[in-house]
Amino acid sequence: MTLPSQVPGSQSLSRTVPEMRARLIATLGAVVALAGLAGQFDINLARREGDVLAALWGMTRFFTNLTVAFAAGVLLWAALGGRVRARTGAGLVLSALVMALVYYLVLAPAWTPEGFRWWVAQAMHGATPLAVAVWWLACVPKAGLTMRMFPGWAAFPVGYLVMSLLRQAAGERAPYPFLNLGERGAFGVAVAALAITLVYLLLAAALIALARRLDQSESPGSSSSERP
Repeated sequence: MTLPSQVPGSQSLSRTVPEMRARLIATLGAVVALAGLAGQFDINLARREGDVLAALWGMTRFFTNLTVAFAAGVLLWAALGGRVRARTGAGLVLSALVMALVYYLVLAPAWTPEGFRWWVAQAMHGATPLAVAVWWLACVPKAGLTMRMFPGWAAFPVGYLVMSLLRQAAGERAPYPFLNLGERGAFGVAVAALAITLVYLLLAAALIALARRLDQSESPGSSSSERP
């Protein structure tokens, strides 16, 4: 009897099917992220009375928009067949999860968008993080993740915080209440930043633990990867 692995072309087919599945998952995630960004741009464009540059600049004030743009870029790259490193995939998941947690636990209770804005908010804060998480679980390599990578992952939110404070110093409005220097002061903003950093740390530790467990279960020597 001829084993499946001995059939001509079966090995290339076994490699092609997972690649096609991974690209499909990445494509669907990219569509979700881009749809959310397009909706938010439409809202901002109306606020800026059709000024495209002002609308785009206004969108960069918010961590959500930058994170979803990051997700759209990485997912598009993966959909086109580009390789995503474990470090990059984990960093994207962390930012997306923190974005979702801050929105639903801190911001959403005090904000009630309606109609089109509600759908855009769900696409940005709910559907996109979910799509990123599914893509990471199903498609992204997980070997080699350690807490030594945390400074690199934290560079994105720290850079955003610095940008936000500089823009407020230049006279722009605070993007979020907990980053409002005028109302909370430097100490209040620092406390909020430290709290979010702690959330990042805890999520990073949990993500690394999960990645190691998944990597072990997918390794050739594990019981879950053995086939009769």
